[in-house]
Amino acid sequence: MRRFLAPLVGAVLLGMATPALAAPSASVTSPVPGSTVEGETPVTIRVSGSGESASQVSVRLSADGRTDAANSRAVSASCLSGCGTANSTWQAQNFIPATGAPFDAGQVCNGYWWIQPSVNGGAYGAGTQFTLTVQPDAPSGFVAEVIDHASGGAVQLSWNRTTQPDHAGYAIERSRNGGPFLQIIQLDASTGSYIDAGLSAGGYDYRVLSLRPDGVVNGTPAAPCADTEPDLATPSLTRRAVVQQTDSSPQPDPEASPNPTTSSSPGTTASDDNGTGGSTDGSTGNGSTGSGSTGGSGTGGSADGDTSEGSSSGSTSSTSGGSTAASGGRQPVAAPPRALTSTAQASAPAVAAPRSAGSVESYYGEGEEFSEEIDYGATEGVALADEGDDGPREIISSRFIPGGVADFVNGTALDPDKMRVLAAGLLLLTLAMHGRRWLHAGK
Repeated sequence: MRRFLAPLVGAVLLGMATPALAAPSASVTSPVPGSTVEGETPVTIRVSGSGESASQVSVRLSADGRTDAANSRAVSASCLSGCGTANSTWQAQNFIPATGAPFDAGQVCNGYWWIQPSVNGGAYGAGTQFTLTVQPDAPSGFVAEVIDHASGGAVQLSWNRTTQPDHAGYAIERSRNGGPFLQIIQLDASTGSYIDAGLSAGGYDYRVLSLRPDGVVNGTPAAPCADTEPDLATPSLTRRAVVQQTDSSPQPDPEASPNPTTSSSPGTTASDDNGTGGSTDGSTGNGSTGSGSTGGSGTGGSADGDTSEGSSSGSTSSTSGGSTAASGGRQPVAAPPRALTSTAQASAPAVAAPRSAGSVESYYGEGEEFSEEIDYGATEGVALADEGDDGPREIISSRFIPGGVADFVNGTALDPDKMRVLAAGLLLLTLAMHGRRWLHAGK
């Protein structure tokens, strides 16, 4: 009996004298404590101790250093070196702030955070605190398009909004004709478009900056999402817009000018309800005085060839004067328009009417279909008479032929003597040309 009890008592006493193995401790070496993290970063853990080795290491993300971050989970690390010993190095997947991986936390705000380790299923230690300061995402799908706008030239800007939880808004910058970019407006985070109006003609370059706080207030790291100042900015791609039309105000209709405009048909004088312009060069004058907008002057003449002055202040008149109703005597031959030569006209030249915005000059026959017949403007017959005749011998045309053609017809067409001379001259010219040709052919 004694033989069995002695070894048993010795073993118990030996076990009581041997101290228990100490549990290992862990610390996070990346991210470095107190550092600033601006993007994806590795997560590494160092396990140390003098007794028990680490068989399992996990890490969690925390916003307050005491509990798991909202909607997050703890993840396991893998042993890199010293595995199975009291001192070992472990690594988890890289921390990606834009997605919250590997903790499935989603996008996280800038500010201070913790990553805390646990060894062999024990409590989480203090871990490491770091400050997250990540740039905002650049706006995507940015478009600049010239549009019509009541204030003149305008460019409509649009973009896709970013989804970062602490996004602080947008700033729009503009450069004109290659100059420096200058901010023109700052918008809140819910905005995805803007119209830049009132622009003059030229080329404009635009870019949209996405804004975000840096997670630091007055030099001290702030709690996640507590900072709201737009300290960080990321620009979009640059878009160019060229403004051509700078005045969107209604333009006057050229066909609907506020001032009456007459055609420039020969032989008539423009008039309105208040007056008739003076006639020109030999036609019956004595034009009455109107009260229109533009003065017109001309020379009138009685049937006997007397010259008198006729003036008009009626509506806008054409450049050629014309005849008015005769006050007696036979109707004289209508004369073509000529330069004003009388003393009265030279001393009182006509003043051109001021043009209103958008008004245009109209011309005889404008807007009418071409009838395959040349219309020279008059509708009365042309009376032809030799000098000294008592009256017109014959009316040969239903159309007035202006200028020198009329002079030729009036003076030559029905004069037998002149026609014979003209025919003889043409015959001599023809013979001379043929003779010259025969002489050259004989050589």
